[in-house]
Amino acid sequence: MEINYGTLTSIIFLPGYPQHIIQRGNNRQATFFTDEDYKVYLDKLSLYADKHKVQIHAYVLMTNHVHLLLTAVDEWSFSKLMQSLGGTMCFILIKHTRNQ
Repeated sequence: MEINYGTLTSIIFLPGYPQHIIQRGNNRQATFFTDEDYKVYLDKLSLYADKHKVQIHAYVLMTNHVHLLLTAVDEWSFSKLMQSLGGTMCFILIKHTRNQ
């Protein structure tokens, strides 16, 4: 099944198969600024993965993007997870810009 996530390119969903997902900052700008930012993101990743029934196999957190290796049970799990994580990244950015 092919799914279009709006701003993301279309992907072919294969239930039960791991998929590599990249989440970038706007214009590839930094999205993590402190060790606490990474911790918040990982906490939310775990929470939302459980909530949306997504299995996390691996992740790499860079200063301006994230690599995720995930397996979902249904075609909407990725979308729901990434939408939730996008809100977390916005929270981190707002917190950082207000502290400048």
